[in-house]
Amino acid sequence: MSGTLLAVMLLAGCGKHRGNPGADANVGLGGAAARDGGASGTGGAPEAGTSGSGASDGADADASANVGPGLDPAFQPAPPEAIPLLERPSDITRRCSVSRAPSLLGTGPWYGRLVAADGAAWLLRSKFYRGVDDPPFGVFWSTIDAAGVLGAPQLVLEEYPLNPHLNAVVVGDRMTIAWGHAYLDDSQPYGTAKEILLAQLDRTGALLAPPRLVTGSGNETSPFLVATGDGYALLWAQNDEATISQVRFAWLDADGTMLGVPRVLAEGDSRVGPLAPVSPLSLTALGERLLVTYGRYGDDQDISSVLLDPEADDTGPIALGEPHFNSVLKRGDRLLSAWPVTHTGAGDPTRTTTLRIGWFDTGGRALGATYDLQAAVFERRNVDPAWLDLGDDVGLIWSEGSATPILCGGCTPDNRLHFVVLDGETLSPKSAVLTLNNPATTGGLENPQIVSLGPDLLVVADVEYHTSAEGMSATLQCEP
Repeated sequence: MSGTLLAVMLLAGCGKHRGNPGADANVGLGGAAARDGGASGTGGAPEAGTSGSGASDGADADASANVGPGLDPAFQPAPPEAIPLLERPSDITRRCSVSRAPSLLGTGPWYGRLVAADGAAWLLRSKFYRGVDDPPFGVFWSTIDAAGVLGAPQLVLEEYPLNPHLNAVVVGDRMTIAWGHAYLDDSQPYGTAKEILLAQLDRTGALLAPPRLVTGSGNETSPFLVATGDGYALLWAQNDEATISQVRFAWLDADGTMLGVPRVLAEGDSRVGPLAPVSPLSLTALGERLLVTYGRYGDDQDISSVLLDPEADDTGPIALGEPHFNSVLKRGDRLLSAWPVTHTGAGDPTRTTTLRIGWFDTGGRALGATYDLQAAVFERRNVDPAWLDLGDDVGLIWSEGSATPILCGGCTPDNRLHFVVLDGETLSPKSAVLTLNNPATTGGLENPQIVSLGPDLLVVADVEYHTSAEGMSATLQCEP
């Protein structure tokens, strides 16, 4: 039997301030009714998906036992099983190995977004530094194959990209991308204006229309974009003044034109105070609904979600407590989610993080038991999970490293990547854990993305430095 090829492409950037851009837009959205400027129709609460979990033990655990003050019990996963998945005896039936060792690409400082459709893949990247002999900074498009080989880069727009939240969605023969950029403007707070641009390309990288502003209101950052049945949904952060921060949402038509006016989903003070800054964390498609997750930051982190339904009344804020929808994979009528969990204890208030896995219905409600993936190790952080559908099995890749760079606020991370194949029902490991190390003398690997290219699987991640970046690639192989 031929092996399954996993090509790993690792990108670079400074990640202290970033989330996982690849995890929030990978769940397909079914055909939704035509948008009416985002206006709610009539109807009751969203229907629950079919219940049931791949877990065999503790499936009926009472989720309310894990609910703190103000949290919605229906959306709270049950406490995890006692033994982490990777600590359990397992029947290893799939063999994974590194067939090509990681090597540097020499692409210069950039952030990347991997998209795939119909057996082809493209890489959108924003280059945010220009050297004497370098190409201009801006947003670039290129093909990428399963061996991590990039095609000739094409310039989408020469401008200064603001942040790494570069999102791309392929629908039919059209690729829609959204990103933030900045320019000097003395009329704006701090002398800089920030706006979100949107462009559409065909599969050869040719622009279908010039890049344009989404709203033109200024001070927009951190866009998240997903495809809907007849258009797109866009989520972003807005800072109208020096003291106001907002999370905004809008429906877009197939051409990327906004329908109606943007909606404010959350609002806070841009200073850390009674109302701490708010920022979008993810935009996840749940059947015909959308789940927006955002955080409010101050002395404590407050995670909430809003469930958006084009055909019914939307929910109010759902207090989650943790980012339960950090990475989601749709499996039939259920959602398999992985999210980071911070462990607290004497002398360890925030430094140790593991990944937790659980099932949810398509309305975001918790189903059955949950599992810690690995045992907690003091001052080690397991973050940035990304799923891959492998038919009967699922693949999970994540980043693991020391908590010291997070605590010091200016240190270089030392993260490496791990990959494992799990049974698609029981979630028991079916392969040994494979580890990818950074071949450079400094930097860490974070924020992996993964797509399927027929029999080949392509992973994109970041090699994180403090203020600079460079690319690298590697190839893995997994036999059935």
